Amino acid sequence: MHMHTLALVKPDGRELTLYSRRPMSAEIRAPSPFEGPLTETPHLRFHPLRDEWVTYAAHRQDRTFLPPPEYNPFAVTRADGTQTELPAGDWDVAVFDNRFPAFDLAARDAPSLYVPTRPATGKCEVVVFSQDAAGSLASLPLDHLELLLGVWGDRTKCLGESDSIAYVLPFSLIFTIPWGLLTAILLVFGRLSADNELIALRANGVSVTRVCLPLAILSVISTVICLWLNVDVAPAAQEKLRSSIFDLATQNPIALFGGDQVIDQFPGRKIYVGKKEGNKLENIIVFQMDDRTSLPIRVMHARTGMLETDLPNKRLLLHLYNARYQERDAREPYNLNKMRDGISLAEGTLPISLDELYEKEKKRPSRSALSLSQLLDQLKSGPKKERSATRTELNKRFSFPFSCVAFALIGVPLGITTHRRETSVGFAVGLIVAIFYFLFIIIADTMRANAKIHPELLVWFPNVLFIFLGFILFRRLSKQ
Repeated sequence: MHMHTLALVKPDGRELTLYSRRPMSAEIRAPSPFEGPLTETPHLRFHPLRDEWVTYAAHRQDRTFLPPPEYNPFAVTRADGTQTELPAGDWDVAVFDNRFPAFDLAARDAPSLYVPTRPATGKCEVVVFSQDAAGSLASLPLDHLELLLGVWGDRTKCLGESDSIAYVLPFSLIFTIPWGLLTAILLVFGRLSADNELIALRANGVSVTRVCLPLAILSVISTVICLWLNVDVAPAAQEKLRSSIFDLATQNPIALFGGDQVIDQFPGRKIYVGKKEGNKLENIIVFQMDDRTSLPIRVMHARTGMLETDLPNKRLLLHLYNARYQERDAREPYNLNKMRDGISLAEGTLPISLDELYEKEKKRPSRSALSLSQLLDQLKSGPKKERSATRTELNKRFSFPFSCVAFALIGVPLGITTHRRETSVGFAVGLIVAIFYFLFIIIADTMRANAKIHPELLVWFPNVLFIFLGFILFRRLSKQ
């Protein structure tokens, strides 16, 4: 089926793309209930207790919530001139930028707080399946569903053209393919069982094994795709993402600094900044470290400061005002009696070379970003204390894709025995199985440095367990 598209821009600057099974009029104009562009942008804050980044988007407090039908923003703009998000016209599916996004590609500097912050970079889109506000996905005709699948593919392609999003897609697919396969199996076989379709098939001589043959092929194909993603694509994507962030830091090194945090990316120095607004800093403490003793050989404190980039000379200039510092004796750093104390500066400039930072970052890729050959080399010639973690990473890359086979074997009996057609039941069972599976992966990943418990074998345990249980349940089911 040919898919026709029409790209438009709303008055407030957001993008709108219309999709149709038929050619559309070029006279269609993009409406918007909002006149001006969105000025507020979301940001991320690091939650120290949960050990994760949390999105903060205060502007979402003003978003539309459960409006009456006459004020539905996803309805077609009416003839009386009332503006909604969607225009009138011969279109089938519409996609537009969310007015109240939790992530934004244009996210600017995050506020300086007592916890680390950074811009919430991303993209949030709204997909409207049909012009019928009272319709549902199940009521759409097959050719409309085919168009909708094409729209999802097109949006994935468009979003993937952004480097910040494309590098994350392989990681999301690694998890969504097995979980999506499991959920689909539970929904399909639960519905077949609830509607007594399996009994009808058996009455006509079609066994459960024969029904599951296409599923077996699909699970093998999914395993191969996940294996390719996990072994080859995802590590390369993570390395590209790290390089992109590194390139951003080299072009704008000031971005490395944040409020109320220690910056330790610069070799030989640790810098604490109490507050940051743009390139202006407050409450700065600079620790000059000794490579031999790992002691702070010089400690400087300044009330205020200012950052200036000098990219032609590959350095960062840290201007300090009202500074005071202490310095240990270079020959006897442990002798506190020889420490020089109380040296004050009204103004001073601390040049920080970026060359060492560049070399340090280039040599410090994470283990998950290493290629298969690099992991094997690290296993052969790396430090012994890191070999357990390397073995765990290698086994995790190969074990995780086989979750597709394990989920297929356990999913068919579970879907049939639940004997429910409700979608929520299928999602709930799929969630429970997935959580149980991923729990072992998380435990093995956490314990990967402990060679005594063999975490490289623990990552295979959920596969072995689910395949064994699935085989028993499937065999029992086929004999009924």
